[in-house]
Amino acid sequence: MAAIQITDIIDTDYFVGEILLTNKTALLTDINQAINEYGEEILISLLGYSLYKSMINDSTSEPYKSLIEGAEFELTYSGITQTLKWQGLKNSYYKSLIAYYVYYKYQERNFIKPGAIGTNKPKAEAGDIVSPYPKMVNAWNRMIQLYGFFPHYNHYYFSSNNGIIQPDGGLIYDSLPSAYNYMCANIDSFSDWIFTPLRTINHFGI
Repeated sequence: MAAIQITDIIDTDYFVGEILLTNKTALLTDINQAINEYGEEILISLLGYSLYKSMINDSTSEPYKSLIEGAEFELTYSGITQTLKWQGLKNSYYKSLIAYYVYYKYQERNFIKPGAIGTNKPKAEAGDIVSPYPKMVNAWNRMIQLYGFFPHYNHYYFSSNNGIIQPDGGLIYDSLPSAYNYMCANIDSFSDWIFTPLRTINHFGI
């Protein structure tokens, strides 16, 4: 089977509701370019390059099929084992960590413009310009819930390896049905997994 692109996983239909992008038909080429560029970026952070390439090249075989389309899994947290449902990178709910990340990056590149010194954001005057940043923050943090949430981002587990870890299934911080928790629960199927933890942000950009 030929390798797939990220636009084979999600498309412009995912940019609805809280991550609505307008003029999707007119901007189709630009949005699809963003999906492929930023989708690859977040998936390499989630999976590591080796596992990402394996998934892209063999998306219809396990364990990649369930990673993309979703699956139930058992997770033990605080001594309690629960059955959870990982919703997948694509689903009928149109909720994907890829879409949330792409929305954030797409708005960032179109809203924050390069200036002579650093970068500039348009100033809102008389209601002419409304900053997309609150929606960007919300999209980022929604992405983190699906990606994997780490309240101890600066914990020694991560700082010892420059923020990149090779999971062993032991670092579980919550009982959310995130991609990280799903893959930890199926660690034997993802032996070459290298994961980059990301943190939530606030409206101050920190």
